[in-house]
Amino acid sequence: MKHKAKRMDEIRLILQTYQRCGFYKPTARRLQVSKNTVKGYVRRARAIFGGVEQALLASDEELHDRLYSANDKEEFTLEAVFNAQLEH
Repeated sequence: MKHKAKRMDEIRLILQTYQRCGFYKPTARRLQVSKNTVKGYVRRARAIFGGVEQALLASDEELHDRLYSANDKEEFTLEAVFNAQLEH
Protein backbone atom coordinates (compact mmCIF):
# COMPACT_ATOMS: atom_id res chain seq x y z
CA MET A 1 0.00 0.00 0.00
CA LYS A 2 1.87 3.02 -1.25
CA HIS A 3 0.54 6.23 0.19
CA LYS A 4 1.50 9.18 2.28
CA ALA A 5 1.36 8.15 5.93
CA LYS A 6 -1.50 9.73 7.80
CA ARG A 7 -1.41 10.99 11.37
CA MET A 8 -2.79 8.64 13.99
CA ASP A 9 -5.77 10.91 14.71
CA GLU A 10 -6.67 10.75 11.00
CA ILE A 11 -6.36 6.97 10.94
CA ARG A 12 -8.49 6.66 14.08
CA LEU A 13 -11.12 8.92 12.53
CA ILE A 14 -11.17 6.79 9.36
CA LEU A 15 -11.57 3.59 11.39
CA GLN A 16 -14.19 5.09 13.72
CA THR A 17 -16.24 6.48 10.85
CA TYR A 18 -16.03 3.18 8.98
CA GLN A 19 -17.06 1.33 12.13
CA ARG A 20 -20.16 3.54 12.45
CA CYS A 21 -21.33 3.44 8.84
CA GLY A 22 -19.88 0.09 7.72
CA PHE A 23 -19.12 1.05 4.11
CA TYR A 24 -16.03 2.36 2.34
CA LYS A 25 -17.64 4.91 0.01
CA PRO A 26 -19.75 6.82 2.58
CA THR A 27 -16.78 6.88 4.96
CA ALA A 28 -14.57 8.31 2.21
CA ARG A 29 -17.16 10.93 1.29
CA ARG A 30 -17.64 12.08 4.87
CA LEU A 31 -13.91 12.41 5.47
CA GLN A 32 -13.01 13.62 1.97
CA VAL A 33 -10.42 10.90 1.40
CA SER A 34 -10.26 8.26 -1.29
CA LYS A 35 -12.28 5.07 -0.99
CA ASN A 36 -9.04 3.14 -1.46
CA THR A 37 -7.49 4.94 1.52
CA VAL A 38 -10.39 3.83 3.71
CA LYS A 39 -10.27 0.31 2.30
CA GLY A 40 -6.51 0.09 2.86
CA TYR A 41 -6.64 1.08 6.52
CA VAL A 42 -9.65 -1.13 7.22
CA ARG A 43 -7.96 -4.12 5.58
CA ARG A 44 -4.76 -3.50 7.52
CA ALA A 45 -6.68 -3.19 10.78
CA ARG A 46 -8.47 -6.47 10.09
CA ALA A 47 -5.32 -8.30 9.04
CA ILE A 48 -3.14 -7.04 11.89
CA PHE A 49 -5.57 -6.66 14.78
CA GLY A 50 -8.36 -9.01 13.72
CA GLY A 51 -10.84 -6.17 13.31
CA VAL A 52 -11.46 -2.45 13.37
CA GLU A 53 -12.72 -2.55 16.96
CA GLN A 54 -9.51 -4.17 18.22
CA ALA A 55 -7.36 -1.69 16.28
CA LEU A 56 -9.18 1.23 17.92
CA LEU A 57 -8.38 -0.21 21.36
CA ALA A 58 -4.64 0.00 20.66
CA SER A 59 -2.58 2.96 21.82
CA ASP A 60 -1.41 5.45 19.19
CA GLU A 61 2.11 4.09 19.47
CA GLU A 62 1.03 0.48 19.01
CA LEU A 63 -1.31 1.39 16.16
CA HIS A 64 1.48 3.27 14.38
CA ASP A 65 4.10 0.59 14.96
CA ARG A 66 1.88 -2.23 13.76
CA LEU A 67 0.38 -0.41 10.77
CA TYR A 68 3.76 0.87 9.59
CA SER A 69 5.98 -1.99 10.71
CA ALA A 70 8.68 -3.78 8.75
CA ASN A 71 5.83 -5.85 7.29
CA ASP A 72 4.81 -2.76 5.35
CA LYS A 73 5.68 -4.61 2.15
CA GLU A 74 3.15 -7.34 2.92
CA GLU A 75 0.08 -7.26 0.75
CA PHE A 76 -3.11 -7.00 2.78
CA THR A 77 -5.29 -9.05 0.52
CA LEU A 78 -8.70 -10.45 1.23
CA GLU A 79 -7.00 -13.79 1.90
CA ALA A 80 -4.75 -12.25 4.59
CA VAL A 81 -7.76 -10.59 6.22
CA PHE A 82 -9.71 -13.86 6.10
CA ASN A 83 -6.81 -15.82 7.61
CA ALA A 84 -6.42 -13.29 10.43
CA GLN A 85 -10.10 -13.58 11.27
CA LEU A 86 -9.86 -17.38 11.36
CA GLU A 87 -7.43 -17.06 14.26
CA HIS A 88 -10.12 -15.33 16.31
